[in-house]
Amino acid sequence: MNSVNPVLSKERFIILDALRGLALLGICLANYPEFSLYTFQSTETINSMQTARIDKTVRYLQYFFIDGKFYTIFSLLFGVGFSIILSNAQ
Repeated sequence: MNSVNPVLSKERFIILDALRGLALLGICLANYPEFSLYTFQSTETINSMQTARIDKTVRYLQYFFIDGKFYTIFSLLFGVGFSIILSNAQ
């Protein structure tokens, strides 16, 4: 049976690690409204805030540019990393 050892640092793909970090940052940004409990407030509370119009605009931009896209990138990078692990195990 072959022993499986960790990958040496010189054998790592730096671009995959950087993209994975960027994807994790995007996932954190996508979950920020839930982390700050903004999503769980009532509509009356949200509409009574002074920044209600700006909040709606920022939420729309966040939904359009961030939500869902970074989950896809992270999933794709997970698949690439898993295929690298399988090819190194052979």
